[in-house]
Amino acid sequence: MHAIMYEQPVLQRTRGPLADTVMALLAQDDTRRLTAAQLRERLSGATTTVKPLSPSEQTVVIEPVTSFVAPNTPTHADWDEKPKSRKKVGLFAGAAAVVVVVALAAVFLIKPDTRQGEAAAAQQGLASEQPSSTTSSAPSSTAVSSSSAAPSSSSAAPSSTQTSKSVQATQPGQPPQQTTPPAPPRESLAFSRYRNGNGWHYSGTPNIAVPPGFAVENTGGLGKLLAKQEPNTKPLYSCVINNSEDRMTSSSATCEGQTRYGGVLGYVFTAKPADVKTLPLYRCNLGGHHFDSVVENCEGYKQEFLQGWVLA
Repeated sequence: MHAIMYEQPVLQRTRGPLADTVMALLAQDDTRRLTAAQLRERLSGATTTVKPLSPSEQTVVIEPVTSFVAPNTPTHADWDEKPKSRKKVGLFAGAAAVVVVVALAAVFLIKPDTRQGEAAAAQQGLASEQPSSTTSSAPSSTAVSSSSAAPSSSSAAPSSTQTSKSVQATQPGQPPQQTTPPAPPRESLAFSRYRNGNGWHYSGTPNIAVPPGFAVENTGGLGKLLAKQEPNTKPLYSCVINNSEDRMTSSSATCEGQTRYGGVLGYVFTAKPADVKTLPLYRCNLGGHHFDSVVENCEGYKQEFLQGWVLA
């Protein structure tokens, strides 16, 4: 639209009257432009045959040559230049490689020295062990084993713990260390309280048969008595009050002048031990009626005395 309105048209393939007629129609000036009547007049009188132009008469239009842009020749600086991110990656990769190489070198260089130092220390310990074992006058099993177990060049070096133990045991003028064997587990007997239909109580262990008519009370038990006597312990007996159904426990073999029922029930501690959990055992009285309890207030009745301590 812009070319039609503002640019001057140029015909390239048409010549003669037809070209004049087309140019007259394309004239921008209204006064020079053909009207419909003028156009009919020209077309009605056009009887001349237009011959096609010969090749020599044809007009060849050559477009103007624009400037030729030559490509830039790359230089060494263009080839060497890299993005900054790639340069950073290369730097980090190089630093990591250096760290790995240094770590490997440290492992291979330091470890042999450490092992050589440990071997030298073990040899020094053996050298100091042999004279002490030969000069020791106390014939102990440890000294014999240390002097007779001198390792050869092909045997493995003993550990530092074994070397220190043998050196300590064979030092002249020092008595051999005595180790206390662990105490065997204590044998115990369940100590329970029973009651008959008349309300009388009896306390006993499996060592003595339960008297007829008595059933165990649901009190949670009275702990456990020792089955064997130990230091700081005393025996406990079951007694029957003369001319009564009342029963009691006593540490007296004569039952304090009453009748003894059976043999030894077991043993109680006379002093509270520190190596085991215990409960205090009290003899209680509710008025001519004895019973045992592990509660200090005798379950609300009178406390006669502390019998001792039983295993919890």
